[in-house]
This record gives sequence, structure tokens and C-alpha cells, in this order.
Amino acid sequence: MSRIIILFLTLLLSLSSTLGAPYGGTRHRPVQWLTNFGGRIKADIEMTLAYKGGNGYGWEIFYIPQWQGQADYHPVDIVTNTTSNSITWRTPPYSTYPAGTTFILGVTDGSNNLSADWYDLTGLLKFEP
Repeated sequence: MSRIIILFLTLLLSLSSTLGAPYGGTRHRPVQWLTNFGGRIKADIEMTLAYKGGNGYGWEIFYIPQWQGQADYHPVDIVTNTTSNSITWRTPPYSTYPAGTTFILGVTDGSNNLSADWYDLTGLLKFEP
């Protein structure tokens, strides 16, 4: 019985520390995209990526390319440790990835907290020429 109580208290304490606001109780807003992607990413163009929220100490922007038959998925950094709430991104040339590739774009708060409030992901976006 005492093991169950200890386990319960341990879980409760770990939840309270991960659910708390970062940096000494500072309030934050959830990170979210402001850019309307329209379901696609055009190849080899400059586009503005805009986002808001987080703790105000910076963001990291990335994309995850995916295509049929791919075994491993790896994020590709667009920018790390930026304090600007928008960036201009030159998308990759279409020949970089196989036909039918899709992207997921992500923005994360620079704190690297695992809470869902600290990042935002798009749905699958078609990568088009």
C-alpha cells in the first residue's frame, strides 16, 4: 500500500512541475501559426512565416518532409533561436524531394518544453512545383 501512495505522490509532483508556467510563473500564450498555408507549399519561392505566443524568448521553425516509401522522418531546421515573430523562408527547389512529397511545418517556443502549448504544427501540406 505504501508503494502505491509513493507512486501516486511521485506522479502528482511530476505533473505539477510540468504543468506549471515556465520561468518562475510567467504567463504565456500558446504558440500558434498566423500564416495561412492554404494546404500547400510552393517550391522555390520566398514566403513569410508568421507565428505568435510562447514565453517571448524566441522560436524555432522547422519542416518535416514526407513521401511514399520513406522509412525515417527527420525535421529540417528553417531557423533556430529567432526572436522575430515572422521570417522570410525560401522554400526548397522542387527537385529536392520526390514527387508527391508533403511537408509538416512546425514552430516551437525556444524553451523546448514538451507541453502542447509550446508548439504548433500544420497538417500535411502538398509540396508543389
